[in-house]
Amino acid sequence: MTPPMLERENFVLPCRHADYAGVELDFFEFATGADAPARPGLMHLWGGSFSGRPKLALELSEAISLVLGASKPRKFRHAVGGFRSFWRFLDSLESSGLEPVEELADLDIAHGVLWVRSTWNPPYSTYQVVRDVLETARDLAGMDPLAWISVKPTPAKPAEILSPAQAKLLYSALKRRVFEAHDRWRRSDDLARQGRNLLLAKHAAIPPSNVTQADLHRTYRSLIKQTGNPAPTSREFVEALGYGEGNNKEFNQVTARFWNAGIGIRELISGLYPTKGVLQDFFHLFLIQTGWNPQTTLDLDISNEAWAVQIGGSESDIYRLSSFKVRAGQWQTTISRGKPTQSPYRLVRDLAERTRPLRNAVSQSILGSEQAPAVIARSPWLFVRTKQPSLVNALDEGTYDSNSGGHYLRTLCAEINERESARTPAVTSDPAIPMDVRATDFRDVFIGNEFLQSGYNFVIAMLAAGHKRLRTTRRYLLSRAWRQHSEASVRRLMDHLWGELEVNRICDPAILRALVERGAITAEQRDRWARNKDKTYLGMGCANPTNPPKHIDPTHDGSSICRNQHRCTLCEHGIVFPESLVDLAKRKAEIVSLQEGMSLAAWARATELHSEQLSLEETLKQFPENLVVRQVRHWRDEIKAGRHFPLEWEGLHA
Repeated sequence: MTPPMLERENFVLPCRHADYAGVELDFFEFATGADAPARPGLMHLWGGSFSGRPKLALELSEAISLVLGASKPRKFRHAVGGFRSFWRFLDSLESSGLEPVEELADLDIAHGVLWVRSTWNPPYSTYQVVRDVLETARDLAGMDPLAWISVKPTPAKPAEILSPAQAKLLYSALKRRVFEAHDRWRRSDDLARQGRNLLLAKHAAIPPSNVTQADLHRTYRSLIKQTGNPAPTSREFVEALGYGEGNNKEFNQVTARFWNAGIGIRELISGLYPTKGVLQDFFHLFLIQTGWNPQTTLDLDISNEAWAVQIGGSESDIYRLSSFKVRAGQWQTTISRGKPTQSPYRLVRDLAERTRPLRNAVSQSILGSEQAPAVIARSPWLFVRTKQPSLVNALDEGTYDSNSGGHYLRTLCAEINERESARTPAVTSDPAIPMDVRATDFRDVFIGNEFLQSGYNFVIAMLAAGHKRLRTTRRYLLSRAWRQHSEASVRRLMDHLWGELEVNRICDPAILRALVERGAITAEQRDRWARNKDKTYLGMGCANPTNPPKHIDPTHDGSSICRNQHRCTLCEHGIVFPESLVDLAKRKAEIVSLQEGMSLAAWARATELHSEQLSLEETLKQFPENLVVRQVRHWRDEIKAGRHFPLEWEGLHA
């Protein structure tokens, strides 16, 4: 008879994670001991047998629940598995003649030191989990802390992070794949409209050799409508046509003849729903555009309408997307366009619509799943596993980057490198994209790009990343990619500095900045600037007048120069010359005059003028104060005399 202490129910906890609420979390093996892994397929990872410690395991039960009970079952199994190493270490101590550890009170500070220095030296994460659980258990029992030593995590070798050019290559490849998926769905829909419904024909009247792809698509969808099952298996499909019932030989023969049309059950299903590979394309394209981490994206809850909120009224094309970031305990948000097929909003919305029949089938128990019903109910990342019967699963932390070749991103990068090598042969021996790219790198690239595009504004980068603190953003910007960018910028600066001194005997700071940002300035452009040509309304130069940022010229379509040249001090392309003082002072005088003509309420709403005024004041600080005061006074007098009129309206493109 099993002693009461060793009843399995004493070592099973209910999961508190929202998606897996009530799922059993089992650590019974630590009470009984184990000679082999629970699953034979994991024998190659098995570190050896260990003895059971029922009293100690029971004392840790509540602490394990508090520390690990809110984890997903997969993460719980991984985390609690660290106790196997600790249990084996305790066995080794006892075999060497030390006092056995049977309960919590038998542990002391020496066990932590010995464990770290033993051959069972645990990884940082394992040590932290075991220490946290033990300290929590002693606190609950009213015991003194163990005061185990702290250990430092092993520094990870910095990966080669994507440069902006490499990120663009990856983005283009992902976008192309997403467009191909939409084309495949459209072709399948067209074929289904053209084909025959073979369910209406008699058994003898269906010559399998004459069946077309269009017939199969039409018939498969008719079977779905007839049965209510959104993903019939190949056997269910063929048997519905009157073949192969209870006869594997006939089933296999007919299936082979039907599939002479060039498609099988996988193609019929992928013509309706995303495959796992297509989901990975959509998933990574979403990541690279939003800067979200993979887990936050996997946790997106489309069952709650608040996942996407339209901003600016029913005619607006702007949406705010939200997902709860469990680790940080806060909402992660991003802004997205609504119309472009590749936009984050459309990616999720299109998947939600495509997978709705699968979601409904699981909720109605028509189809099964290997995952918790709550995950299927809220996830847009659903796909069909073509088994007997079909199963509906969602991408998770174990599958979003796995495929038959090993790793999805590694396979994708290999394809891009092969294509780029064929397009530009023998240019360089280095791959176009490093092969060790991870989905988590996208976030670093995203934050770094926002930092660059905002003119090195830490606050903008922090907001784009969804961070609470600037120091967190700075940590992200210290990634290898940003260091490489900074080092390259310094090298360019020094090269151009000495080049200017060598060729022109003088170095103009404005010209130097343009060289660093543009890479080259033609002799013609230098001459035109010297003759006061190609200057903006503020008397400044522009590094890229035909490609202004959206926040400067929202209506710009790329076919003409920027029309909002009174806002150059807010633009990263602006270049200030010594002679720009006159026009900068003119604009400051204009804003002062506009403010005087407004009511307090109107001026409070004129936030863009506030930004202009602030940036002008900062820019004018580089000029002698007495000259600035004199020029502003001059333009104020000109405006009051009616000889100059302030610019009030932004430029528009026809």
